[in-house]
Order: sequence, then structure tokens, then C-alpha cells
Amino acid sequence: MTTNGIESRTLKQYHYQGWPDKGVPKFAGPVLKMIQDVNESQEKAGDGPLLVHCSAGAGRTGVIIAVDSILREAKRSDQIDIFSFINSMRNNRPQMVQTPEQYAFVHEAVLEGLLCGDTLILEDDITERVEQIQWPNPHTDKSPLQQEFEILDIVSSDVNVGCSGSSPENETKNRYPNILPQDRSRPYLMTPGDRAGSNNYINASFMSGYSKKNAFIATQMPLDSTVLDFWRLVHDYRISTIIMLNQLNDKTCSIYWPVNTRSVTFGPFTVGHKGSENMNRVKVRTLELKYKEEVHEIRQFEVQTWPTWIQSDGVQSQEQCMDAVLQLMDYLRKCEIQRSSEQSRPGDGPPILVHCLSGIEESGVFCTVMNCLEQLNNDGAIDVFQNLRLLRLSRPNFVPTLTDYLLCYKLLTHHHTLCRSEEELDYENRLPTEGLYENVDHSRVKQSDAQSLASEC
Repeated sequence: MTTNGIESRTLKQYHYQGWPDKGVPKFAGPVLKMIQDVNESQEKAGDGPLLVHCSAGAGRTGVIIAVDSILREAKRSDQIDIFSFINSMRNNRPQMVQTPEQYAFVHEAVLEGLLCGDTLILEDDITERVEQIQWPNPHTDKSPLQQEFEILDIVSSDVNVGCSGSSPENETKNRYPNILPQDRSRPYLMTPGDRAGSNNYINASFMSGYSKKNAFIATQMPLDSTVLDFWRLVHDYRISTIIMLNQLNDKTCSIYWPVNTRSVTFGPFTVGHKGSENMNRVKVRTLELKYKEEVHEIRQFEVQTWPTWIQSDGVQSQEQCMDAVLQLMDYLRKCEIQRSSEQSRPGDGPPILVHCLSGIEESGVFCTVMNCLEQLNNDGAIDVFQNLRLLRLSRPNFVPTLTDYLLCYKLLTHHHTLCRSEEELDYENRLPTEGLYENVDHSRVKQSDAQSLASEC
């Protein structure tokens, strides 16, 4: 663009953080996601080369260029030759891809990129594509959705490392012995407990949002032995929103809010109940947490119906449940937007605490769909596979079954249908009405006829 003889242009910078010089990232997924985002942005921007740099412009730069170029070549010709490509880069610039670890990482990232394929769905294609991926392949008797989920399990299978939840002192703090948080993504408790065995452990994980790091904390419904730790977590990380996604029909559930009383005490914490209201199948409680001289308010949203809880009630009930869940998600997104606009540093607000019985099923669906809705709002597309794949880096068992995975797609499809219905209704409401009845003798039209005319118009 040229203004008053001065040329200006808009540049978009993608800064990959947490990649050490001459080292490699822990996982290929985030690198592949950045490459995908860059390519989509480049297609919209038009012609022109990409500028790639690191500190020396050789090691990390070479890895990014190699992975991107080799995946492009594989898509074009169904062939790859990693050795030859890196050798050709080095003919133009010495030491591109500097270390054996980086060379191995290129192979890992290319393999993962080829396995995962293109799972992005544009907004206008959501309903049709989601319907198509559920059709079984007559040769394999598997649907593309099932194959996609199996690949997701493969690329998520090697992230389960570094877990203190299995130590003898923490075994009783886990509802299920096979669902444990990773130490690298676990919130560490800081407020001292007042009972034997209290330490910094809780079965919970930080989960990133689509554009905000640590947007959520996913955890299990408290046990009798961990309800104090639950409130330590809320206090230590200044939680102001709790999403409850489980019923109370399991005998191991410990109710952590006051029932039939104004307040209840858990160790050094006093939890008060200030009031409650109903919001379309969601019970909203306003709670007050007191610790010494500190007081802060929390809103708990208890989702009372979930689509997979009422399968026997028919399609209509499932759709009503999805309406309620999506309405809650929309409310939370609007609250987050408002909160960010009021902060000096947007994105610095506390995480949303999400829990279900296990901390991976309903919680996994909820966080995945929330991230996809933000992606849809920002980019006009969704990618359930990639969003869940990144979430599983923090909590490996997230969305553990094909039924849960399908529900992610169903919720997003239902959201798309609702948005289309609202757009059509808005269009109809904006249609001109002046002059529609100019040739009608109103004195001779009965009330019922007028209603009929109006309905036809």
C-alpha cells in the first residue's frame, strides 16, 4: 500500500517459543500446527517467499524448512527423500539441520505429518464433512472417523512420562490408577494442608486454550480424601469459574459445596453458599471461599444433563442437551472476551477449572470443543484432531473413547446448524415489510386470513 509516496505493508510474525538452540522440541505436534497455520496465512496473503530465521539461521531454521518442504513434496509426488533434501539445502547454506537430534526430529515430524494428514474442516463444510467421515469403508468396515481416532491414539501413545501420581503416598488420591497427570503439566499445590499425607500433588492438569496458555485446569471430581486438596487448588490458582460435568450417582463423589447449610469447612478453608440460579439445564451456584483474611468469589456451573447420559431418551433430548452445553460455552467465551478487554495484559486471567468423574471424558470433550469454537471464530475452520492432539500432550487420556470423540464433532455440527438458523432468522427479520399489503382491502380481510397471509409472506 502506498500513501503520500510512502510504501507500507503488513507482516505477520510467528514466534515459536520453547525451542532450545541446537536442540529439538519435545513433541512434533506443535511444530506441525505452526507450519499449517503459516501455510494457511501465506495462501491468503498471496505470493512472496517466507522469511525463516533462528539465532544462526541454520539448525532450527533448517528443520522448519525441511519438514514443510518434504511434506509438500510428499503430497505432490507421493515420495520423500529426507537425506537428499537436507543435502541440497546444505549446498546453498552450510550446516542446515545442525545436529543428529535435529535430523532425527525431521524424520519424526514428517512421519507424524504423513500419518495425521489434513484434518482441517472449513466452516461451510462442517455438516457435510462430519456426515461423510461417519460412513464405513466397505473394504475395511471402518469409518474415516474411526481411522482418524486410531491414528490419534498412535501419535499420542508416547507422551505418558514423568508422573508422581503413581507413588505410594499419592495412590489413594487418584480415582482411577491408570488416569494420572504428567508432572510437567500438573499444577503444584502451595497452600499447606492440615492432615497427614498432604503434599503438593493433585490429580489435575493445565490445559491450553486455542490462543491462551493454561486456559483450563482439568481434574477429577474430588474424593473424600482429596476435597481439601481441591480447595487448595482453587485458592492457589485464584479460580473463579468451576465447570462440573458429572452426576453424583457415584459413591466416591465428595460434595465440595454447602448443602442445606450456609457454609462448610474443609481444613483451613470455609466455603459459603451465596445463592443459586438455573440456566437451561445448568445449575449456577455462587460460592465464597475464605482462607484466613482472604475472601474470593467463585461461580460453579453444574451441567445437569450431558448428551451421552440420556441416549435412550431419543434425538430430541440429545439436541436439547447439546443446546444447553453450547449455550454455556458461548457464555464462557463472552465472559473471557469481556475479562480480557478489561485487563492491562489480555490472557492473564485465571484458568477455568473443569471436572468430571475421571477428569478426561466429559472434561476432554468440553475443552476440545471450546478450543475448536475459538478456532472457528478466529480462522473460520475447525480441526478436532489437532486440537485434541495438543491437549493430550498435557493429559494423555483426554477424550478416551470413539463415542466421546464423535460427540466433539456432533456438538460442533449442532453449533454450526444453530448459527445457520440464527443467520436465516436474522435475514428474515431484516426483510422489508412496507408495501406488502398495499393491494389488500383490510376491511374485508378476516383475522384468520391476515394470519394466513402473514405466515405465507
